[in-house]
Amino acid sequence: MAAGHDAQAAGERVEALLAELRSHAGPQVADTAEELVSCLVELYGAGLAEILRVLSQDAEAGPRLLDQLVADPLVESLLLVHDLHPLDAGTRIQRAIDQVLPQFGSHAGKVEYRGIDDQGIVHLRLEQGGHGCGSSPATVQAAIEKSVAEVAPETAGVEIEVVEASGVDRGCPVTGAGAAGVGVSVTRVTGLRRFAKRPQPGAPPPAAPGAVRVASGPGPGGHPDPGTDEEPERCEMCREALDGRRGHGHLVDTDKRSLICACRACYLLFTHEGAAGGKYRAVPDRVLHDPDRPLTDADWNELQIPVAMAFFFFNSALGRVAAGYPSPGGPTECELDLAAWDRLAATHPLLAAMAPDVEAILVNRTENGNEVFLIPIDMCYSLVGELRLLWQGFDGGAEVRGALAAFLDGLRQRALALERPGLERPGLERPGLENRALEPELEH
Repeated sequence: MAAGHDAQAAGERVEALLAELRSHAGPQVADTAEELVSCLVELYGAGLAEILRVLSQDAEAGPRLLDQLVADPLVESLLLVHDLHPLDAGTRIQRAIDQVLPQFGSHAGKVEYRGIDDQGIVHLRLEQGGHGCGSSPATVQAAIEKSVAEVAPETAGVEIEVVEASGVDRGCPVTGAGAAGVGVSVTRVTGLRRFAKRPQPGAPPPAAPGAVRVASGPGPGGHPDPGTDEEPERCEMCREALDGRRGHGHLVDTDKRSLICACRACYLLFTHEGAAGGKYRAVPDRVLHDPDRPLTDADWNELQIPVAMAFFFFNSALGRVAAGYPSPGGPTECELDLAAWDRLAATHPLLAAMAPDVEAILVNRTENGNEVFLIPIDMCYSLVGELRLLWQGFDGGAEVRGALAAFLDGLRQRALALERPGLERPGLERPGLENRALEPELEH
């Protein structure tokens, strides 16, 4: 099944086609088309329910087969449309939270799932651990709200209480409108769920057993002391306060595949190949392109990547180059012909210059040719996270296109031409690279 073929994407496409039909053919034709869609959705929904009933009768093979079905993204998305998912909403929500938080680094904070109320509102508490690096409360909240809506579409909305790690209440979310002093992100019934018939909603399930519980500060309604200064962002290695005016460096934790904010002193400890046994690698700040060796359409076709923008990086844990692209669900990995990549890397010095784990090759295909940049890996994380939060509809929408255009304009202005003399295999000990890495250009 091709990437992006899921119930959400199909539902968005159906909604767009129905809107077009209503505009051109009139309401009567559109109503008939909606009834047709509803009949088809009900038919396959009944089929899915019968499949699950048959599996439930096989005590030996049933659980294993059901796990395999749920592991398939397409099947899982269809089960969610009809409220047939075997996992309760609380378990799905906790799983989604555990998946989304690492995208923002360890300073994004901790989240406690507090259950679903009688109105179907999901209650969460976000213990905010730091600032900057795209992990402001609003950014983290938006990512959590979107993930919860995707994995638990039967809920009515999300309410997130945000507190400081020190126990000082940081304030309420600003999205939506709910009870006094509380912000609620409302989940709308759209896509294929709009056409699926289901029993009248009763009381939602209680909080999932075993949900992660973390230490928390004052209860709802607490407010920060006006005289208290906000806790500065700190180095995640030594806890030294970071200088927000100059930005700071990033390290890649190669075991967890996550980014770590580091002060200048700690950053320097990991600029040499093999430091700490390779567990932490400093992310350099260089952005390069190679105008003398462009990537042709024939070159690109060798890689057999089905999208117009993709990034490539060497994953040392896997021992190979991995490929991915931005999507509404975050970074999506795609199959890569490694032999084709090796052939291109042998003839394109920019591809061979990529440092393992900490740099990536970004390819953007346009009508005027293919743009290829070597960029820091944290820029990939930032781009993917921003596009995921802004994504609307089938093709991303105007906000995604605007953010992507701004990102690419920044790369074009910042990129330096690749210097061929003395070019070596990836590493942080090449002449000139280490010194440039000491002054990260990232501002937070």
